[in-house]
Amino acid sequence: MADNSHLTAHVAIPDEIREWNWGAFLLAPLWGIRNRVYVGLLAIIPLAGIVIAAILGIKGNEWAWRKRTWESPSAFRRLQRKWSYWGWGILISLTLLYIVLEKEIQVLWFLLYVLLVVWIFDTIFSKAGHRYSGGMSLLMLIPVLNVVAFIIFLVTEWPIERKMRDLRIRCGSADQEDANSLLAEAISLDAKGSIDQALLKYQEVIVRFRSTVAADDAAKSIAAFRSRSESTMEPSA
Repeated sequence: MADNSHLTAHVAIPDEIREWNWGAFLLAPLWGIRNRVYVGLLAIIPLAGIVIAAILGIKGNEWAWRKRTWESPSAFRRLQRKWSYWGWGILISLTLLYIVLEKEIQVLWFLLYVLLVVWIFDTIFSKAGHRYSGGMSLLMLIPVLNVVAFIIFLVTEWPIERKMRDLRIRCGSADQEDANSLLAEAISLDAKGSIDQALLKYQEVIVRFRSTVAADDAAKSIAAFRSRSESTMEPSA
């Protein structure tokens, strides 16, 4: 794996590696040094360390991918998975060592509780299609916040539902509800300022759902965007 970061700096990041990295989260300083993401060294700072570790859990894969030339996304994921195993292994080993030396049986029950909660919710969020299921599972350990986060999870559209809707659209079996959902996604992107992505969604609604209210609304949104663009391009008097 040669250091060709200057060549990969502007290469699109593979979609499949955009996921939570347990190794980067649990072994932030060591992982940072080995993967040349040196911001991980800041994880040794008290209090701020957990924030840095969480950021690496979310963005670590993307940053590490930029630092080297990898054989393939699957090879990259295999290596990062090993870091995850080492991270959990070291954490559990140190905890068990502490329990043996200090004879704190309560800590054992707490460890089992944490592992069970993280495993259950990581699995649930992962099956729902969320990329950062690991980080989301950690929120389930925080009182009050865990309830709020889980309610949001229940009432919002899951990525797996979005993929199923897109599949129905491609197969020609989509219905009006799918059209409205796709339109709502386009409007959300528009509101966030992701204009290019929003326009693609609007156009998809028009092409796939012709002669529907959703298609008419999408066309109006595109027309409104073009009107705004033309007005900003007009020279001031």
